[in-house]
This record gives sequence, structure tokens and C-alpha cells, in this order.
Amino acid sequence: MKKILIPMMALLILSLPAIGQTLSHKQLTVNSGGGKSSSDNLTCQMMTGLTSSGQSSDGEFSTEGGFFIELEIPTDIDDINEYRIEFELKQNYPNPFNPTTTIEYNLSSSGYVNIAVYNILGQHIKTLVAQNRSTGQYQTVWDGQDEDGKTVATGVYMYRITTEKQVVTKKMLLMK
Repeated sequence: MKKILIPMMALLILSLPAIGQTLSHKQLTVNSGGGKSSSDNLTCQMMTGLTSSGQSSDGEFSTEGGFFIELEIPTDIDDINEYRIEFELKQNYPNPFNPTTTIEYNLSSSGYVNIAVYNILGQHIKTLVAQNRSTGQYQTVWDGQDEDGKTVATGVYMYRITTEKQVVTKKMLLMK
């Protein structure tokens, strides 16, 4: 990791309006617009009123008061791997649900993704996602309806994510 100091005013003027970042109490939250993704993260800390000097890998730096942002930027493969997104199908929420539930999932690589809902007998109820997706974090919502728009009965349903490399199935409960 490489640490750099940037005057906060310069960062606010040049960066924040352009990429939609927000400033919270003593921390800069980095969000590049498409949702929070650990691959987009930079560790940021706001430092106020500093009067110190030191040595950076690029040479001397000095802070004579004012507001500065310290950024930790990945500089080698180990740093980048720290932010790698792992494939995961999360448990839906709320569960049990009525009338809708949210299903979140993480993709560790780009490719075709299919998420479908099945009843307890294994019969296909509805396809929620069937498209190419890039690496990242996603969510989809099921409204308790089948492919024809009819509300399904109370009961246990399965949702399955299928990618080129993985298949994972989880249970959910629809209660009316």
C-alpha cells in the first residue's frame, strides 16, 4: 500500500462532484456510482489541522495546518487481492417474506448469470436474472409471482444461481 496526502479542498473541488462521492464524519466514503464494490474501495481518512512533516516514498511532504486526505492506494498484487470479490449467493431477506424478498449475490468473474425460482418439487416458477454480468455485487427482487404474473401459493421455494463455474441453491419461505 502506498499512502499519499492530498489537500482536502483540491480533492473536493476536483473529485467529489464528478464521481458522486460523499463525505461523512472524519471519513471519506468512496462510491463510484454503480453501488459499493470492494474493488472500488480506497481507504481514506480525513486529517484536520496537521502541522507535521515526514518522508514519503516520493520524497518530502509537509502539512502546514488545513485539511488533508490520506489515501491508501493498492500498489501490488497482494494489495489488489485484498479487495477481490468472492462468489457468494446470500440468504434472501426478509425470510419468511410476503409479498417480496431481496436476493443478493456477488460475482467473482464476469460471465453469464441465471437466477431462477423453483417450487419444492423442483418445478421452474420464474427466472429472475438471465444475462451477462461483470464482477461485482448485485441484488434482485422476487415478487412472489410466476412467469405468467400469477401469485404463487404459500410454501417453501428454492432459488438457484447458475454461472459458468458455480451453482448454488438456497431455500426461502413465502407466507401469506
